[in-house]
Amino acid sequence: MDSPNGETSPDMTMEEAEKDLSLEFFDDVHQGHILNSLNMMRKNRHFCDVILHVGSNEIHAHRAVLASASPYLFELFSSDEDKKGSENVVTYRLNGGFDKTALQILIDYAYTGKLDVSYSDVKAVFLAATNLKMDRVTKCCAQYLIKHLNVDNCIEIRSLPGISKNKEFIQQVDAFIEKEFPKISKSNPVLNLYCIRIEVLHQFREEMINVNESSLCRLVLEWIKREVEGENLSMQMLAEKTFMLYLAIDNSLQDCSSLPSGDVSDTEMVQDYKKMSLKDKPVGSKAKRKILGQPSKPRVLVYSDIGKEVELEMEPDWSLITSCSVGEHSFLALVTLGGKLSTLSIQLRLNTPSTPSPVQTPDTSRHASEEKPDLYCALANMSCPRCSVGCANFLNTLVVCVRGTVHSRNERMEEPTSDA
Repeated sequence: MDSPNGETSPDMTMEEAEKDLSLEFFDDVHQGHILNSLNMMRKNRHFCDVILHVGSNEIHAHRAVLASASPYLFELFSSDEDKKGSENVVTYRLNGGFDKTALQILIDYAYTGKLDVSYSDVKAVFLAATNLKMDRVTKCCAQYLIKHLNVDNCIEIRSLPGISKNKEFIQQVDAFIEKEFPKISKSNPVLNLYCIRIEVLHQFREEMINVNESSLCRLVLEWIKREVEGENLSMQMLAEKTFMLYLAIDNSLQDCSSLPSGDVSDTEMVQDYKKMSLKDKPVGSKAKRKILGQPSKPRVLVYSDIGKEVELEMEPDWSLITSCSVGEHSFLALVTLGGKLSTLSIQLRLNTPSTPSPVQTPDTSRHASEEKPDLYCALANMSCPRCSVGCANFLNTLVVCVRGTVHSRNERMEEPTSDA
C-alpha cells in the first residue's frame, strides 16, 4: 500500500509495487470500434483474404472474422491451412443451396452483431445459419417462425431441408400441425405434397370398424420404409400407382401381389391387382421375400398393440407427424419419408374370403346375427408349469404325450409317479 506521502510500503514486493503503480483502463467502446473498422475495411475490400462464391456472386471478407462467427467456416478454413502461404486471397465455392442474400445478411451479422432480416428472407437465413452452425442466429430465426406460424405457412416451414437438426423447433411445428391438421389437410400445400396411395384389405367388417388410425398409419409407414430400404421399390415407383396391402400373420402389412394363390383372400379383386402388378413390374427388379398369408380369424384388437412397437422402431426421417379421417374408412396421414415431407392416403376395403371361414359358421345354439368373431388376445401367464395327456396320429404313427413326455406307439409307457 502507498504511504501517506505517496511512497510504497517497504513491506511490498517488487511485483506488488509495480502492479500498485500500474495504469488500468477499460475501453467499453473498443470492441464495437474494432468491428466497425473491420466492417468498413470489408466494404472497401481492404486486407480481405477470402472470397466466398455463391452461384455467380462473390463476397469478400476476412477469414478471422468469419471463422469466429461460424464453426462451419472455421472448419473449412482450417482444413486448407496450406493455402495461406501460397495465396494472399483464398477462394471458396459454397455449395449446398446457400442463398446469396441470406449469406450476405449473416456476414453482415458477423461484423456488426446485428441481424436485420425481412419477413420473406427469414426462412433462407434460418437454413443458411443452420448450415453454417451459427446456433444463436438459428435459434432466433426459429423463434420468429414459431411466433408467425399459421395454417397457410406451416407446411412450407415443416418442409425446410435440415429442419430435423433442430429438435425443439420441429416439435413445436409438429404440435401446431397436429392441432390444426383437419384444416391444414384441405389446404393446397398439403395437396401438392408427394403422396402415396394405399388400400388395406380386411376380411371382416369388424376389423375395419375397430382399426386404430394411428397404428394403421405407422404400419403403412413401416411397410414403405421396408420396401425402400430393401430396394424393392423406389420413391418414384411408390407414387405411380395405388398399392393394395393386407395384414399378415406376423402382424406386418404385405403387398397383395405376393398373396399365395388359393388363399381364402385371393379373391377376384386381388387377382386383378396381381395382374396389374406384373404388368407394372420393372425388368430386372429384385424378388421379394416370401410373404405370410392372412389368418383365418379376424384381428379386431391387433392394431392397438403393434402400432406402439412400430413407433419405437421409427427414425426421425421416417416418422408419422399426424393423421385424420377424411371419410368412411379413409385416412390422410402427414409423414416424413426418408426426411421428405409427404402424405399417405389410406383406404380400407372389405375383401370377403372366397370360401367360407370356419369361424364364420354360427353355432346352432344361437342365431347367426348374434355370432361374433373370435379375437386375438394375450393369454394370462401360468403360475406353474402345466401339461396333460393327449394323443395324435402323426405320419401314421400314434403319438401320446404324458405330462410333457412324448411316446410313440412302439414305446413302452410307464405309469408316472406321484413325484412327476
